[in-house]
Amino acid sequence: MTDTLTILCVGFGLLMTAISIRNWKFGVWGLVTFMPFAGLPTILMYPAPPTARLVKDVVFVLPAYVGFLAWYLRRRPRVGVPGALFWSASAVVLLAVAHLFGTSLLVGLVGLKTWALYLPLMVLGYHLVASTSELDRLVRWLLVVATIPIVIGILQAVLVYGGAPDLAYGFYGAAASEVTHGFGRTEVGTGDVSKVASTFTFVSQYYNFVLAMLCLAYGRWRSMPKKTASRLVFGLLPLTAVAIAALLTGARGAFVMVPLFFICASVLDGEWVGVVHVVALLSAGLTAALTLFKTTSQDLYTVVQDLAYDYLTVVQIGEFKQALATTLWGIGTGTNTGPARFIVSDPTSFVLENYYAKAVVEFGVPGLLVIVTLFIAILWLGWKARAATSDRVGKAYATGLVVFLFVSVVNEWKASYLDIDPLNVYFWLFIGLLLRIPTMTRSALPLRGPVPVTRPWSPALTRSVRVAGTTAARS
Repeated sequence: MTDTLTILCVGFGLLMTAISIRNWKFGVWGLVTFMPFAGLPTILMYPAPPTARLVKDVVFVLPAYVGFLAWYLRRRPRVGVPGALFWSASAVVLLAVAHLFGTSLLVGLVGLKTWALYLPLMVLGYHLVASTSELDRLVRWLLVVATIPIVIGILQAVLVYGGAPDLAYGFYGAAASEVTHGFGRTEVGTGDVSKVASTFTFVSQYYNFVLAMLCLAYGRWRSMPKKTASRLVFGLLPLTAVAIAALLTGARGAFVMVPLFFICASVLDGEWVGVVHVVALLSAGLTAALTLFKTTSQDLYTVVQDLAYDYLTVVQIGEFKQALATTLWGIGTGTNTGPARFIVSDPTSFVLENYYAKAVVEFGVPGLLVIVTLFIAILWLGWKARAATSDRVGKAYATGLVVFLFVSVVNEWKASYLDIDPLNVYFWLFIGLLLRIPTMTRSALPLRGPVPVTRPWSPALTRSVRVAGTTAARS
């Protein structure tokens, strides 16, 4: 018997398909609006049916693809994805299909979805915005929506460390133990670090969500006029809040990746005043975190140092060696894919966190080479896109995006974060946005200031840069 959630998903999916055929961008705007709350269906219906993990795909992703395809067939625009990126992504899809029947069909299909379903978001991201004013509007909306889970996460951390964990985790209900990894805590000197998941189903999702918002908040801050009150209030303060939220997720990797993000971004920007601001921001964030953790910077440094050493020389290296010792040609799509274990128990499946080890297990050494080639292409093309951007606003967002992609690729050595929400959406979508930035020109736009209110599904958003420039000039 079909459950109610499935009926609702299909119904809303058909409705969104009709809307997306009229304008596919509405489907993408709906997707990015839903992503901060993608874990709620699973939490609220715990133990939730498998359909709960497919809500965003059925209601937003697939309808957006259908709408984009219809638009593409009518307009025939340039795809916008460079050849190196297109062919390496296509090779991933071909490998996933070629290894589809290495295990049970259901596991293979889940693996195929995880590897291939979100790759086209690169193309949709490229065509989603045509000017820096539209990009700025999209970023502002993403940050406004992100305010809810970030505020919830910070409040949860304050309550947990303040001695009220029941209140902090109360809204999870029966799912509380699973969401928090059994109310996991890591001892740090005289204090500890607790896992906080906000509106997501586990801490890794929330951690990657905050990292994605960190790059947008950074770009927003850097894009604003210098020495203005608005840059402080609407730029630096939100960026500080996002950085603090990342440090309070309970993910120990945040104490490596957040500083790494700011170091890389500061080096790219090469501005001493900005470096001073970043140092002050990190100091404030670490001070707030250490105060809540009831520990010292030395104790935290020791824990992070030991953890980094363990991952770099023991755990993840060991997983990579285990994968190579198991197979050189791959044992099947989905056999080391985390979401597949939620669908079916397969005795042939592996549980290796390292994303590159996962590629070896499922696709063999050829798969590893393809994945590495894909990531190199992404970072190289992102670097070139930033270098080709002369506009100050576009350069600021390009810096945040390319550093986020770099941090995400590095993070894959720790775990297969690309397999899970929300990184599986943001990573590929942000690639498209980054590659489009060099074509955006301020000459086609009014100066920064009040932006005319335009509905995200308005036909105005589907115009080309040339048409947008003409319209701005006439106004």
